[in-house]
Amino acid sequence: MSLKQKSTVLKNSNFSIRILFYKENKKHVAHALEMDLKGYGQSHKQAEKKIVDLIKIQISFAIFKNDPSLIYFPAEPGYFITYEQIKEKKLKSFIKGYEQDTDYSILDIPLNMLDIPKTNSYAQST
Repeated sequence: MSLKQKSTVLKNSNFSIRILFYKENKKHVAHALEMDLKGYGQSHKQAEKKIVDLIKIQISFAIFKNDPSLIYFPAEPGYFITYEQIKEKKLKSFIKGYEQDTDYSILDIPLNMLDIPKTNSYAQST
């Protein structure tokens, strides 16, 4: 499969990367659970931007190397459990009509919403 075809498959995929947000050493962290990547920032928004960039770089590198094993490195199971607990709380709070306070938040980033380069721009620039 060509790089262009692989990029098209990603754009048509409805697979999402689960992101868990929390604070670590006074920094905001966005943790991509399926890839065990962490984006850090002074704000939630900065951490989110960093993790999106890291996901795009990692996927484009795996495409460039034609090596799917470079994508899936799951985080420790405890992070997945926390993600599911936060998801449950959010759903229940939606039904009850109020938002529960928590030190965590979550986000699903669909791969088809990411603008994955057809080639790995990082590898080409080095």
